[in-house]
Amino acid sequence: MRPHPAGSNARYACFGGILESDRVLPGLRPASDAAGPASWRFRTVARGADAPADQARALGTVRVADGPTISLRAYADGVHRLDVSDTGLYLVRDADVAHAPTPDADARAIALDVVGHVLPLLLHRAGAWPLHASAVATDAGALVLVGARGAGKSTLAAACTAAGAPLVADDTAVIESGPPTRIRAAGLPLRVRPDVADALGVAGEDDGWGKRRLDVVQSSDGDLPVAAVLLVQPSAAGEALIEPMVPRAAIATLAASSKLAALLGPEYAPDALLAAARLVESVPVRRLVIPRDLAALPRVARALLASAGRAVAA
Repeated sequence: MRPHPAGSNARYACFGGILESDRVLPGLRPASDAAGPASWRFRTVARGADAPADQARALGTVRVADGPTISLRAYADGVHRLDVSDTGLYLVRDADVAHAPTPDADARAIALDVVGHVLPLLLHRAGAWPLHASAVATDAGALVLVGARGAGKSTLAAACTAAGAPLVADDTAVIESGPPTRIRAAGLPLRVRPDVADALGVAGEDDGWGKRRLDVVQSSDGDLPVAAVLLVQPSAAGEALIEPMVPRAAIATLAASSKLAALLGPEYAPDALLAAARLVESVPVRRLVIPRDLAALPRVARALLASAGRAVAA
């Protein structure tokens, strides 16, 4: 895990922009020099060159099951300090990220931190709303799939891509307020459990953490309008079902699904509720009940895509 030589940068296309990095970030989609100037810069700095943690205000902490502990602090000058126990410290300001890695940091884990926390934080600072969600593209616009961890968001997105729908986002969906409400195409890999990949008959590469990284067709748009938001709820049996939701329940569920809610802390709750309310007012939000049956995945995905713009919006 060595940085590129001085003057040599890697460029990656993600979240509708270009990330320029002084180290290889495995799994991210390379961008050509012709793609335009960098939107964000990611650079490596030595440990000890960072600002002291005790000078920053603590916001929130997340302890990932069988994973790292992640904490976020804010300095008076607007800089955010993101500490990840297994990969190091990230200082986030404007469009610049300075990373002081731990000695044994895995480059794959760093890449996951960049797309899962660092870039969402940068986009949040710029006024966007990162949701813990996946999304696929249809002729009517993007279908955004929101749900609790393990609800089947990535699984359903994988089934939809196998049925011909381009991937817009996985794990993190960045929403831009309208009108019209839009979503940034993430341009990032789709990661699913091996049994999901096997059930869909799609090849994938082991990502090192028990999932497979699938090479699927990505949306070619930098951003696209949101057709609907579907709150995914798995069921033990039965057919897939799209149900209306009481706006208050939809707002509460969406606010709780904010990608950065736990890290930004309790003071962020009113902003998350406001962002959720705006989304509920601007696009249809429905509950999608799906059977917890991998064999039914292709049929569920085809039915969902066929209903896009009709039953979803009804």
